[in-house]
Amino acid sequence: MIEITQVHASLDEAGDEAACLAIGRRAVKRALRCEDSQIKAIELHRKSIDARKKRDVHFILSFRVELTSSRLEQEVVDRVAERDRSRIRMVDGEAPSFPNPVPNAPKGRPVVVGAGCAGLFAALTLAEAGLKPLLIERFAARKRLISFLRSVSSTPKAISNLAWAAQGPSRTASSTREPRILPID
Repeated sequence: MIEITQVHASLDEAGDEAACLAIGRRAVKRALRCEDSQIKAIELHRKSIDARKKRDVHFILSFRVELTSSRLEQEVVDRVAERDRSRIRMVDGEAPSFPNPVPNAPKGRPVVVGAGCAGLFAALTLAEAGLKPLLIERFAARKRLISFLRSVSSTPKAISNLAWAAQGPSRTASSTREPRILPID
């Protein structure tokens, strides 16, 4: 399987998945220099928005492509133009997997600082691996943390504790009915 990344598309052009797949098919044929008949399957792997420049907000798409044979895949990847080599590569088609429980886990609890996307995912992954992470966040994100806790509360390996550090004038508003959230003074 081949992965092609960094395919740019306007917001109007890539509205739905069918439109994205049409863009992907054109990008595959152009980048790999192959015919339509050589493409066995194509899937939209990732779709993100690049909004770094106000006047140029667009989608960045990634595709996974399967050609008619693995030998053909290797041949087309080998002949990819030098300028495209950083965004076209052979990949394993298997789905990502989560970690198995840690047999010799450390005695201390891992600490995750920040409940943004990466922090919540790190804490969840650690919990799924059988550890009991301590997630620390500032007071401002309390509602997001409570929502997250309620969404995983039925999970047996859910995060056991969650804490935030109240800062500044909002320090007096640190009460909550969620028993798993503990204020830090």
